Amino acid sequence: MTDLTINKRPQAISLTPLIDVVFILLMFFMLTSSFIKEKQITLASATTNSAAIAEEPQRLWLTAEGVLSDENGKTMTDLSLQALDNQRPIILHPAESANVQTIVTALTHTKQLGLDNLTLSAPYQTDAIQTAPITTRQF
Repeated sequence: MTDLTINKRPQAISLTPLIDVVFILLMFFMLTSSFIKEKQITLASATTNSAAIAEEPQRLWLTAEGVLSDENGKTMTDLSLQALDNQRPIILHPAESANVQTIVTALTHTKQLGLDNLTLSAPYQTDAIQTAPITTRQF
């Protein structure tokens, strides 16, 4: 009988394909990562203003076009916004059709005018302004 065993020398593992894969992964993660710092809006938590919630809140209505109005439907100017009592809570009711940028712009504008006691409510339907939801989120 003949011996069927073949003598094979162990082959050295080539690291070139491994280095290629690591380089491709490195390039992928470098190209897909983002190093831009996003803008932030600082908001107070609900626990800081828990005593002010017992007072009757002031309500502002935000239309889809970004117009602020009071409870009577009167358009609010910068002077009338600054005249609001900042000690009482202010609830902002955005329209259901208002986009996020309009809401953020209104929040930023009111913060710049010094209105810190601001709460964002759930959106209201445009045909039912006076029956806006009571659920709110404190800023």
